Amino acid sequence: MVADALDVVTLLGAHQQNLAPRPDRPARVALVALPLPAIAAALEIDGPLRDQRDRELRALAAELGGGDGPATVIDLDADDRPLSTILSDLAHAGVDDVVLHGARDQPGFARAVVLRWPRGVRFAPPGRDSALAALMDDPSLGAEPPHAPFADPARRSYVVDRERALGPWSGFLPPGARLGTAGARRNAWVAYWSERGPAAREAVRCAALGLDPVLEARLRMPGPAPATAAASALPVVFTVTGTDGSGKSTQAWRLAASLGQRGFAVRVLKMYRQGPFLELADELGGRTLTGAPLAAFRVSRGVKLVDSLRALRDEIETGAARHDVLVFDRHVDTHLAAARAQLGWDLAGHPSLAPFPAAAATFLMELDVDVALARIATRDARPSADEHPVGLQGYAREFDRLATAHGYVRIDALGAEDDNAARILAHAEGLLARRGVTATRPATDPTGPAPAPTPRSASRERARLGVVIGGPAARCTLGDDALRLCAFARERLGAAAEGFPEAFWIEAYAAQIVLDVRAHPRTGAARPRVALWPAALRRLALFSDLEMLDELERIALADATVLAVSPDPSGAEAAFAVLCPAAGARLARSYHRVLDDLAAERAWATMDGALARDILAPDTV
Repeated sequence: MVADALDVVTLLGAHQQNLAPRPDRPARVALVALPLPAIAAALEIDGPLRDQRDRELRALAAELGGGDGPATVIDLDADDRPLSTILSDLAHAGVDDVVLHGARDQPGFARAVVLRWPRGVRFAPPGRDSALAALMDDPSLGAEPPHAPFADPARRSYVVDRERALGPWSGFLPPGARLGTAGARRNAWVAYWSERGPAAREAVRCAALGLDPVLEARLRMPGPAPATAAASALPVVFTVTGTDGSGKSTQAWRLAASLGQRGFAVRVLKMYRQGPFLELADELGGRTLTGAPLAAFRVSRGVKLVDSLRALRDEIETGAARHDVLVFDRHVDTHLAAARAQLGWDLAGHPSLAPFPAAAATFLMELDVDVALARIATRDARPSADEHPVGLQGYAREFDRLATAHGYVRIDALGAEDDNAARILAHAEGLLARRGVTATRPATDPTGPAPAPTPRSASRERARLGVVIGGPAARCTLGDDALRLCAFARERLGAAAEGFPEAFWIEAYAAQIVLDVRAHPRTGAARPRVALWPAALRRLALFSDLEMLDELERIALADATVLAVSPDPSGAEAAFAVLCPAAGARLARSYHRVLDDLAAERAWATMDGALARDILAPDTV
């Protein structure tokens, strides 16, 4: 024991007086604080909780920085720049290491940071990884409405969701209430939060559907998307839109025929089509009747958005190169109207719609909903998923809003067909004349698909398709078109493609597997391969909140069975390189670990030479 305390702890200042800190140098560690979840504002505790969070961030930044000084703190609640801009600036500043705070509360933001940051990402230590941890883990708080407010006026009744099953919206709904069959339980919470204002009601809807508009907004890069090949090659685009039964297809073809007879090369195009993808979209919605999550409706819209991108790649850009005028039978406004009316999802800035050529004029066929339903009832075909009073009312309301905002030409669909066609043609010809676009070809008929409806596919009562998970990239054909579309969108959009949340393409890929399984012939010895399997993707920590991966696997397994898992990682590596370019290699390593665990649980065989000879054609081993 030293009698006179002269150590650095007791007399620190004296021992530091001749020392100097390290020379200034760029910070190597950045602490990124993800946004505070919406439940904090709904409970009216966001102020105190933010103060607590700030104290925790300062303490954690000091620990992370050590002798280099506190780590750089990026608070995404205060810094409103696009996420990609923030990460780019951190990289240019010399940051090597990113630590996330709040990943437990904001899985979508966490996924975006991890998969867009080309280096390592760490998470705050357990117990310090959630701004809501203390609140959510309080066992004294009730979980079912209605009950009186707590004694503390800053606290209100809410759902204790300790697992954060609903991600950024945890606290607004019990996790089980997201299922389509949990209407009574969900309705109680909708009523409860509706009394607390529109923001709370909006949060309940987002929680049930798996929407994250805050993340979507932060991913979008400012400024318009670059001109696409289709947009730059077109002198003019006309669109005819409206609710089902309003006669839009008829008027689109009449306009194209009239312009063709006047010497313009015209093609009628659709970006909102029919076919197997639409059947899957309808099936996803239908499964909510028997227990699927309501997020199936969101993924259903995603399936339709992806097919519109496919139409752009396969038909629209080709049509733009060979024609003077394109006439669209429906355009992006159908996606805008449907998503907003049915889901409350604003697609106005969604990158999937950005590459489409802008319309010079849009003709809105206006028709009373009751009349539209009466017309639809005369058809032989079964009404579509949206052809009901609520669905058509939603469309009509949103078309009216878009028409007012963007100056659509309104056409009374109850007017005489010839009179409406003449009015549309006169407006189109006037616009062409003002733009100096003149006819230079002999009279022709419009090219493009006939307006007849596409018949639904035949029943799929047939043998299940045997598939192999993994293998060489060139042989992993199931789901491959989603990868090609992802690459196509990035090529067309450039930096604006940063606006796609990672979940969009992961779910699109899983949906494409279903489509390809159904379309694949059952004859022949060769067994198709798939690079990534939905259930294995769901097991990755970064994708654990994407419950629709499980639902899409259930649909796939109705038509397919897994024969074996290949140890060859190249297919998965190539797929991740497209889906998540900055983190593909890291993600592939994690994926193969969870795939091995899944294969062991499901008793899937591991591909070896003997097994390959038994189940694969010789040229595919």
